[in-house]
Amino acid sequence: MATHSENQVKELQESALEHLWVYLREPSDMAEKGEPQIFVEGKGVHVTDALGNTYIDAMSGLWLKNVGYGQTEIADAAYQQMLKLTYMPLGTTTEPAVRLAEKVASITPGDLSRCFFTSGGSEANETAMKLSRAYFKRVGEPTRYKFISRKGSYHGATFGTLALGGTRVSPTMILEIKDRDGFSRFDYRDFRTKPRLYKRNALPEDAVYVLVNMMEGVCTADPGRDYYPSGRRTERLGRPRAGKTGTSNLSKDAWFCGFTPQYTCIVWFGYEDSTSLGNGIAYTGGALASPVWTDVMIVAHEGLPVEEFHVPPGVEFYGVDRLNGLAGDDWQAAFIRGTKPPTEIPSLLDLQVES
Repeated sequence: MATHSENQVKELQESALEHLWVYLREPSDMAEKGEPQIFVEGKGVHVTDALGNTYIDAMSGLWLKNVGYGQTEIADAAYQQMLKLTYMPLGTTTEPAVRLAEKVASITPGDLSRCFFTSGGSEANETAMKLSRAYFKRVGEPTRYKFISRKGSYHGATFGTLALGGTRVSPTMILEIKDRDGFSRFDYRDFRTKPRLYKRNALPEDAVYVLVNMMEGVCTADPGRDYYPSGRRTERLGRPRAGKTGTSNLSKDAWFCGFTPQYTCIVWFGYEDSTSLGNGIAYTGGALASPVWTDVMIVAHEGLPVEEFHVPPGVEFYGVDRLNGLAGDDWQAAFIRGTKPPTEIPSLLDLQVES
């Protein structure tokens, strides 16, 4: 029996094409075919659309409705749990989750005794891939990272599971694009003959310089105020420089990315198998990478003149306190014209969000 009129179904379809992204379908293709089809009910293996037509769901949804539709027992259990508790964050769980894991472990073979619950097949397969790679890294076999699957098979819609399908799309070189009147809208040769068409500043010059000025501060110590930033060891270079240190969790990676008006250089420390470099402040980007960066840049700049970073129009300098950013000290910090440092630290109650 129909639950909607044809006009109501058409209205729903138009709304779906406007607001809903239907999985694996192009909106224009669906519009030409009078889709998407609107379904309203299911029972067992049967599903019914809004116009009252009933079908056998031979695909079991997308191979996942193995218990069929309209299972009152499952719906009631989900309803009751939603009334009690719908979610708990990291490091916590619920009794139903524990009981379900226990039940699954009791019927799975061998030593499969622990469960990791996900929201669907894509996430489950992606997690399985990550767990297996993490396991072999932990047991000292980090080069075991390849997965075997059937060509053209489907394992999910996440990046890892899509790659398991084995489908390779060869790159295509676009040489020229013309509009319907035959006028060229893109020509790869323009990259060389008309660079201004394709090369432009991604950010305003004044905003970029303010960032450079901040990173100069990373490399400049202030012993009088007991201020020693992480890039201070680059002082031996003896010329304007800017950069940023970095250290990952457990000191598995340590790096320094720095530059002068002439050169950019990045130095990274780390092991291929992500083993920790060590513990403590000695195993950071500032302690490990920035001294090596300095040695390299000293050699690279031999014979070159000392240059200052270009200050573009629209930048103004104010004396600030390097420890708190407030106005009134002698460290010259760059600001975009029309902005300036605060004179006192604002209270959270004074902060307002403009709509």
